Amino acid sequence: MHEAEAMWLLEATNWINQLGFHNIILELECKHVVDCYNSASSNTTEFDLILKKCKRILSNINNHMICLTKRQANYVTHT
Repeated sequence: MHEAEAMWLLEATNWINQLGFHNIILELECKHVVDCYNSASSNTTEFDLILKKCKRILSNINNHMICLTKRQANYVTHT
């Protein structure tokens, strides 16, 4: 499950980068992904490698933030 959310983040960051967006907030429902993205730990699992790719892409984007949102608050996604 965590890998799927990380893959979504990677696809979103690629799309954002291609369109040249800045000042973005990405809201995820998976606390584990948000915590791991925002931590400085470095492992070599597939999950960690995906997050490293996301960080590398987002390092080129001014003013970005990855944050947690409650599933209940994300009504549009789940309708």
